[in-house]
Formats: sequence, structure tokens, C-alpha cells
Amino acid sequence: MFELLSDSSGRILKFDLETRETQVLVEEINFANGLELSPEEDYILFTETGRARIHKYYLTGERSGEVKVLVNSLPGLPDNIKLNDRGNYYVGLIGPRLPGTWHILELVAPHNILRKFISRLVCMVLIPSKLLNLVFPTSASLQFEYWCGNLEPFAHLTRPYGLVVEVDGKTGDIISSLHSTNGAVRFISEAVVLDRWVYLGSPYTNYLARVPQRIRDTNTRISSAEVQLGLGEEKEEADDIEEIDDEEFKDEL
Repeated sequence: MFELLSDSSGRILKFDLETRETQVLVEEINFANGLELSPEEDYILFTETGRARIHKYYLTGERSGEVKVLVNSLPGLPDNIKLNDRGNYYVGLIGPRLPGTWHILELVAPHNILRKFISRLVCMVLIPSKLLNLVFPTSASLQFEYWCGNLEPFAHLTRPYGLVVEVDGKTGDIISSLHSTNGAVRFISEAVVLDRWVYLGSPYTNYLARVPQRIRDTNTRISSAEVQLGLGEEKEEADDIEEIDDEEFKDEL
């Protein structure tokens, strides 16, 4: 949260396992977030949440060491980026930009004084909460600290909507998108392909959701009734999504 409201201080670092040396590859990023390596390992893509961008950093070839903006002005604030089964990249947009709606981070982004004021205000609330959790932590106080630090109360003021875009890593074109128009799955931070499903995760929910891959190859509009939920509180013991079978996803919206 403080990274989003502060000046651009994010960096991409390279750590050499043999020499134990660290090298700065890219700096002055406003909330450096998701990072993914290309299949040929000739470039990496990373998201800049604060400016709704995807950057491309070349690792090999004539352009080695060069960084460029691959996608500018995404239709939302990007979170994680993952290579999918089609050689493209799924990007979860945790804060979609919707016509006729507003987003607090976009409103305050051009105003440095306002961003600093909000940062200090949240910090004043967090300090006593952190001290309380050090002495006498409770589930309620820990949840309150998490909410403040992640701006979750503000997130829930926005229209319920889930959005994932599929990006071509070479051209930067948006190939396709997945929409949860009724908000059954919202604040999507990541999309992962496994078997015949696309799994969707969010830091604001206590479950995973999934949609069948076949909907990507249809030309008709499919509603969020296709979304299936799982890994709720009763499934917390599951170690990873590979262990989930079809019987665990019976509730359809």
C-alpha cells in the first residue's frame, strides 16, 4: 500500500548464486509486482501496478539489458503475471478500470501531497494496531491491521467485477480476456492453467475459483455461472491446487 502511494522506489534485482553479488536491473518502478520468464529465457516481463503497465526486460541478444514498456494503460491495476499453456501471459487485474466508476489510486495518483497525506493517515492508524498485536494479538486486531495495510476497505467500495487479460509477450497485444461480470470472482491477482481449468486467486478471498479452459475458444458470451468455487475454509488443509478433484467443486454460481 505504501509503495503505491509513495514515489517510485521499486526495483528489479539480479542475484548471482555463485558470486553472491546483487545487480540492479531496473529501478524507479511504482510498485514492482508480478515477474515471469519467457519460455526461451531471453526476456522477462514484470508488472508495474502503480502505473498499470507491463514492462519487458531483454536478457540476451543485441538488446540485452534494454527495458521497454510492453503494454501501457492496462484496463486495470495489474498484479501477478503467469505464462499460460498457449505461450501467452495471463495478467490478473486486481483493480479493473470500468466505465463510469472510480478507483482511489487513480484519483490520488497525480497529487503527490494527497498521496503522502493518505500514507501518513494510514500509518497513524497502523502504529497503535501493530503495538497492540505485539502485546495482545487477537484475530480481530490482526485482521484490522491487514485491512488497513492492503486498503481492503477501499477495494470493497468499487463495483464487483473480476478481470484477467491474456497478453502476447512479443507484441504486447491483448489476445483475450476473462470477465466475472456479476462479481462472483473479484480482485483477481493471478490466473494459473492446470489440466482443463484456469484457476483464479485473490488476496481478498479465502477460496480459489476456476473456469473451464473451453470457454476461451468460444465466441459467445458466457456468464459467471461457469465459475466454480473451492478451497474455502473447509479446504484449508489442501497443500496445492493439484490435489483438488472434481468432487470438491460442486457449488456453481
